[in-house]
Formats: sequence, C-alpha cells, structure tokens
Amino acid sequence: MVEGQDELDRLKESWNLCSYCRKERAVHKDHIMSKSDRRRHEGWDDEAVNSCAPCNWRKLSRHLVPRGYPRLAELNELTPNRPWKEWDGSIEGLRETLR
Repeated sequence: MVEGQDELDRLKESWNLCSYCRKERAVHKDHIMSKSDRRRHEGWDDEAVNSCAPCNWRKLSRHLVPRGYPRLAELNELTPNRPWKEWDGSIEGLRETLR
C-alpha cells in the first residue's frame, strides 16, 4: 500500500459528500440560485454544489447555502429583500432558517 493512501481515500470520499448535510453521498448538482433568479443575475449559471437527494428536495428554491459558503455576502447584496442563510441539511436547521 502507498504511504498516505488511507488519507487520500478519505479525502476522495469526502468530495462525494453532500455539501449541506455532509453525511449522505451526493448524487445531484444543486444550483445555488433558482433558474428565475439566475435570469436576473449574471455569473451564477454554473454556481452549483454537490447535494444528496433529500437535501436537494428539502431546499427547493429557498435561499439556502451550505455552511461556510464563500459567496454568501455576495448573494445577500444581490437580493437584500430576501436574505440567504446557511443550512446544515437537517430538518431542525430548515425549521430554524424559516423563522
């Protein structure tokens, strides 16, 4: 076995995890902005994160991003009347963000 192979395998596995819950295997690419929002704001067409099916379905077109999303402030500047919030993929976290 090559030295460091275990760490490399763990790292590769984490690349396939959902960006929201970080537990399930990502099977979808979730666009951060909905299609209707992307039509109004240039430069967001390809902005997508890995998502598992449950998180993608729960998020829908809500203004939610994964924890630590680097462009959160930029999103909030684009849509000041509908702020974006970080979400951890949990039902409880979803309830909290909707308050």
